[in-house]
Amino acid sequence: MRLHTRQHLARLSRDRSFLLRAGFVIMAVACAIGWLVSMFTSAQGMQAMLVSAEGDAGKLGEMLGESQDLNAEQAADWIRKADQVMLKMALQRSRNAPLDGRGINSGGDKKALSLQAPLPMLEKIISEASKVDASERMLLLNFARALYGEDEERNKATENLHQATAMEPAVRFANEFYADVLMKSEKGNRDKALKHYLREADLFEQAAYARQHVVRILLLNEDRPGLKKISADSKYIADLDAHSQMRIATVLRDWPGLAKAVLKFDYDRSSLGRYLISLFAGAIWLIIIGQFAGFEKRRLILYALALVLGVMSASATLFTVVVQEQIRGFTMEGDLMHQLIYCVAGIGLREEVLKLLFFIPLIPLLKKRPQIDALVVAAIVGLGFAIQENVGYYQGGGFSPWARFFTANFFHMAVTGLLGLALVQFVRWPRTRWEELLSTFIAAVVLHGLYDAFYMIPQLLEFSSFAPLLILSVIAYRFFDIGEHLASSSRRRDLSPLGVFVLGAALLAGVLMIVSCWGMPFRLALMGFLGSGLSIFPIIFIFINRFRDA
Repeated sequence: MRLHTRQHLARLSRDRSFLLRAGFVIMAVACAIGWLVSMFTSAQGMQAMLVSAEGDAGKLGEMLGESQDLNAEQAADWIRKADQVMLKMALQRSRNAPLDGRGINSGGDKKALSLQAPLPMLEKIISEASKVDASERMLLLNFARALYGEDEERNKATENLHQATAMEPAVRFANEFYADVLMKSEKGNRDKALKHYLREADLFEQAAYARQHVVRILLLNEDRPGLKKISADSKYIADLDAHSQMRIATVLRDWPGLAKAVLKFDYDRSSLGRYLISLFAGAIWLIIIGQFAGFEKRRLILYALALVLGVMSASATLFTVVVQEQIRGFTMEGDLMHQLIYCVAGIGLREEVLKLLFFIPLIPLLKKRPQIDALVVAAIVGLGFAIQENVGYYQGGGFSPWARFFTANFFHMAVTGLLGLALVQFVRWPRTRWEELLSTFIAAVVLHGLYDAFYMIPQLLEFSSFAPLLILSVIAYRFFDIGEHLASSSRRRDLSPLGVFVLGAALLAGVLMIVSCWGMPFRLALMGFLGSGLSIFPIIFIFINRFRDA
């Protein structure tokens, strides 16, 4: 019975008519579920859209005016970002959006709003904030006027804040607000502002904002003694995010600290949902290439080790990026030739070298195994790299996991697989295989660099519609031709790669369709999916064409 079931599944995975119908059914079910999700959550999503740069500025003004349950810290946050809010409103005003009812002129002229425009709105917010006491209210009013008032009013408010910094006992927010005003003044008195941020941070345990700005100024000044001092202070450490820790470690050349900060940054930006999507996309490719070698217990252990090492290589790459760009100054800035060198000798070289380095510990376990194991295990290292790297790219939402499933996932997997195989062959036969290893390595680095260059360099963007496609085609045919050759004498695959690819891609697309419908009108989510699908259809065709006879 079990054998019969396996034979039936193997037959269905090669039945193109079944695969086509199954793919349509999966997407139809996903669209139906997505429509239901959208119907119950789109109102929540539209509310969130109202506060975006493209949102309804009139509604944004109304929401600000009704914010009555604010404490002093929250009110101060509104004051600090009021100029950005008003810029959004000015953009909407140019489109004749009504901005009445909040102390803002809603006349028909399209003249840009002045810096004084936020003040009436802010004064209203401060006066209505229910969790602000009298002394805090006066400080907040002076803070708002010092930033957005007219000259005389601004100068008077600034002086009031300055006097408040000298009060005894010390008043919460006085030094912080005065430092903010100094930072935004035309002179930009950074050093004077630093003294007041430091005073606020030393006096008040809850002054996280001030401590963050102390770090910001010390980093701008590259003040190594100051950074070294605060990096040993537990109060500052508690308020430092991973990115700030990375920058401090970079300035101090603290390599262990930088490694810890990189790991923290790499995993803090991740979420369970993004990891699940990234792992699911990676699992589809793992099933496809795993069938070349098989899924016996010993191989599964190798696959798991390779996946973990691949994930680790992505974090090591982030560490190298910081060293190359922040410390060595090797960035993409420059002319076309310099940008090409950066893409090849920067991106391509560092990623391929690091993935290969993390594959090396597995070579002793592969020396006496079939060559197909070396190809597959090395490919899984590349797949682990892509899984970890993709989590960061997925933060923008949308259908980026769908596009990267066909591009980045496969690219890293295939290139690392070919390199790993060449390295294992060199270890076995060093006298006859060193040329093949060298040529494979150079080709991998150059193709990787060029692939990224066509997307990253403005002068080459006109070629991005076909050049990366050609590179993917070359790598795809090379990788699967070698895989077929090495596996042909050892095993027959139960499931067709085409079947796993089609159904896996359909399931991934369905999941993303449902997720994208959360808080979004169904029509917009569907249009986004169709647009994404059309843009990568040529790449999909490459894989279907390659798998159809497998």
